[in-house]
Amino acid sequence: MKGRTFYINSLEKAHLLKLDGYSVVYTKSKGKHHCSVSVPLRQITRVVIFGNFAIPVELFSMFSELQIPILFIGSDSEKISTSICLPFESSFLNSSLKGILANSVKKEDFIKWLKSQRKQARQSIARELSRFINRHNENIQEDNYEKILSLVIPSSSHRWENVRTLIQSLFFLYCIDVCIRFFSVNPHEGIFNSFRNFGCVRDMLYLIDPEIDYQSVLFFKECSIKYLDKRNLQEEPIDTVTILNVITRFEERLYHTSSVMRNMKEKIDKLLRA
Repeated sequence: MKGRTFYINSLEKAHLLKLDGYSVVYTKSKGKHHCSVSVPLRQITRVVIFGNFAIPVELFSMFSELQIPILFIGSDSEKISTSICLPFESSFLNSSLKGILANSVKKEDFIKWLKSQRKQARQSIARELSRFINRHNENIQEDNYEKILSLVIPSSSHRWENVRTLIQSLFFLYCIDVCIRFFSVNPHEGIFNSFRNFGCVRDMLYLIDPEIDYQSVLFFKECSIKYLDKRNLQEEPIDTVTILNVITRFEERLYHTSSVMRNMKEKIDKLLRA
C-alpha cells in the first residue's frame, strides 16, 4: 500500500524529463556532465513536482492513463501553494462506500469510530510532543493537545504554516493514492465529509492530522538551528534543504500512516459485511 513517489525538484535547475517506452528518464546536467536515471512507470504510484517544471505531453498522458496523481508545489515570496492533477476512472462511480452512505446507522457508526481514532491519535501525539517541554508522562490526555502544540510550534506563524502546508500536501497526495489503489473508491466520496470535494481524502486527513502536526514540529526541532536562523523562511518559504528534510521524514514514517489506513479499511469492510 505504501507505493513509491517520484519526486522532481526543479529548484535545482538543469533537469530534463522524458518518456522512453514504459519508463521515465530523468536527466540532471551540471556543466558538461550529465547524469540520467530510468524509472519504470510500474514502480511509480504518485508524482510530486517542486517548482516550475515542464512535463512532456506524452508523459503527462501516460501518468493519467495509469491513474497516477500528480502534486504540484510552488511558492512565491510569502507562501507555499499547491495543486493536484487527479486522474479519473469511471469505475469509481460504482463505489462500495454507497453501502454505508445509504445506511444512517452504519454511517453514524463509522463517524463515531473515526472521531474515537482521532482522539486516540491526538492523545498519543500529545505525549510525544510533551517531551519537548519536559513534561513527558503517561497522564497527558487528548484535552491537553492544543495547549502542548502551542508551546512547541515556532514563534513565527508564517514559518509554521509554510512547512505544515508542505507536509499536509504530501499526505493529501498519499491519501488520493490510497483511495485509488487500496480502497478502490472515488476520492471525492467521503462518509464523514460527504458531499465535499475529496471527501474520502478529507476523512483520511481528519484521522492522520495529528501526524501532520507531529512531523511539522519535528522539522523545527531536528533541522539545523543554525540553518533556520541563517535563512529567513518567511522570505523563501521553500528550498532544497527544506524539501529533502521533509521528504525524508515523511517517507520514513509512512509505515505508521499505512497502519492507520489499514485499520480504516478494516472498519469499512466490517460495516459493509454487517
